[in-house]
Amino acid sequence: MGLPAIYGALSDVWNATTNPAPQSLVPGFKVYHDNSGRIFEFVQANGSINQYDAVKRDPSVTTAGYVISTAAVGDAIEGTNDQSGGNRVSGDQFWITFSGDCTINLAASISAGKLLGASATGGTLQAASASNIDHIRSVALAASGGGGGATACRLY
Repeated sequence: MGLPAIYGALSDVWNATTNPAPQSLVPGFKVYHDNSGRIFEFVQANGSINQYDAVKRDPSVTTAGYVISTAAVGDAIEGTNDQSGGNRVSGDQFWITFSGDCTINLAASISAGKLLGASATGGTLQAASASNIDHIRSVALAASGGGGGATACRLY
């Protein structure tokens, strides 16, 4: 069963890839994009976030929707900064991909089909291991190059 028609109408108005966010949106608002099946979240940076970084909720802020780049093995992944068109600084408000096909910075030499979890490198995911298995939300759709970097993935 699909989402109610209103969600399709919202995604046409607040399409994260083509339209800026209306001033009335607050960080933490999620919208379903019916053309791609992805879910986007409107967030606010609470630090520097590079394009394609995996992001997590900022534990130092109790208000929903504040994010920072992942930085430790075992971090819970909130989404990826692949909709904003670049790097972000503290205070920026922007869209992230919360669920669905996306682009995320990966560690070197990850093969397609691998489950992914946070690594100790800021904003970068690595192959799942016993230390990050509790927070797996992503799988690599393509192999990352020898040096890693932005790679096609899917967030669940």
